[in-house]
Amino acid sequence: MKNKFDLSVVIAGIRPQNWKAVYNSLLFSCKNYTFELIFVGPFKPPRGLIKDDTIKFIQDFGAVSRASQIGADAASGKLVFFTTDDVIFIRDAIDTVITSYYKTYSKYDIIGMRFRELDPSRINFTKPKKINLKDYPEYLAKMADDCLVNNAAPFKNEPYSPDYWFFQGIPIACQILMDLKTFKDLGGWDCSFDYLVAPAADLGMRIGNLGGNVIQSITEVSLAAYWPGESFDHKPVHDSCVEDTQLFEKTRHRNVSRTHIDFNNWEQSPEVWVKRFPEGKVYEYKQMMEKIK
Repeated sequence: MKNKFDLSVVIAGIRPQNWKAVYNSLLFSCKNYTFELIFVGPFKPPRGLIKDDTIKFIQDFGAVSRASQIGADAASGKLVFFTTDDVIFIRDAIDTVITSYYKTYSKYDIIGMRFRELDPSRINFTKPKKINLKDYPEYLAKMADDCLVNNAAPFKNEPYSPDYWFFQGIPIACQILMDLKTFKDLGGWDCSFDYLVAPAADLGMRIGNLGGNVIQSITEVSLAAYWPGESFDHKPVHDSCVEDTQLFEKTRHRNVSRTHIDFNNWEQSPEVWVKRFPEGKVYEYKQMMEKIK
């Protein structure tokens, strides 16, 4: 299949109130390459966001791994980038990473898209009324610039800016950039896990068995809101990481030498993520938060 875009950005998202900011910041981070943005999640996008085929929405109530796999299945870019919906992309960063990828790396390499986590109060996803829509991308880019300048290394009081991630001793990239066809051919994420940390370790092992590597990006790509532990809407992610770790420890010895899995393994994942929706589907973010409280 011919690639329609240079990059497919796939987001398993639950915060549609952030999506316009995510998209507008992407415009200033990826200017030299064409992209599509695919949201997969339970809640419909804000009115006016989807105007053409560069932005897509697929409704699904499943876990993050399942939603991410569904997004990848719908993607048509040369490269795929899995990220989250609580980020603001940094000016020119994605352009820089993609250019370095083509100069240096192979289709079997995974790029970990580094991000800096900030106190959520530092990131304003809501467009100020005084800012015109056409000026919104520049507003977001400047906000990211200011955060980076004011919190230069060693990052002062910010939680952290991970250069290298390890899971059970395995180097991983949670927010990955890689060749989309290779990702699909390898079977993508193992959706027996709910979140993407354990699947990232599994994917890293499989790509390593084919001679590929996990390499961290040469620059930070985004600013992310920091929600530790079970705070705010993060509890299902936290709890899933705990259970995924236990499952990974039990199955690692069986999986250490494999390279490929069935891409359609997501179909065996529950249609409703019980940790997120313990009482069944809800259709608005506000309703979900009321259940959490």
